Amino acid sequence: MINRSHFKNPADVHGLEYTSGDQLLNVGCGLRTPEGFWNTDMCAGDGVDQVVNLMDIPLPWEDNTWNFIMASHVLEHIPHHFPGQTVQGDLLFHLINEFIRILKPEGILEIHTPAGPDAMFVIDHCRFVNSITFRGWDPNYITTSGVSKDLQRSQPRLKQISRYLKRDFHLGPINMWHTRRYLGMELGAVHQEVLIYRVIK
Repeated sequence: MINRSHFKNPADVHGLEYTSGDQLLNVGCGLRTPEGFWNTDMCAGDGVDQVVNLMDIPLPWEDNTWNFIMASHVLEHIPHHFPGQTVQGDLLFHLINEFIRILKPEGILEIHTPAGPDAMFVIDHCRFVNSITFRGWDPNYITTSGVSKDLQRSQPRLKQISRYLKRDFHLGPINMWHTRRYLGMELGAVHQEVLIYRVIK
């Protein structure tokens, strides 16, 4: 994965502009603890500013706290359910909703997720995550089944799913160019997708 600690300015990696005072959160940081970020992980370690288990919902931050959240090679490790879970439905629904809640309006969520064999066969990967995963948060998207949107909205299963989604999450572009531009690698040399989403509130 991209190691942001290679760069003096973390914003260089995703090409976005920050201003002084922007609040930058790195969740599930592991050993990647770049300067300028509040680095969190479920285990304490060098460079970890706060121990946070992303499966403990709600997350321990107030609404509209962060300008930017990075989740690099994290979401594929989030289980669908776990024993004693207090929230209903798939855990990822609630985690993304929490990211939306704690991001400031126009905040950015950047997701790095493995693709290809790296996604399928690693033993501790609990799910596949790619751009299709997040279509549910797009208020204009239902499915691509060819059935009218009105009919889809009345379908009981989709009604139940919609209870868990906060429809203020606007999809941004998929940016595979980051791996090529900043690491000098051809597409496919690093088996990951980089997705950048802006929260519209």
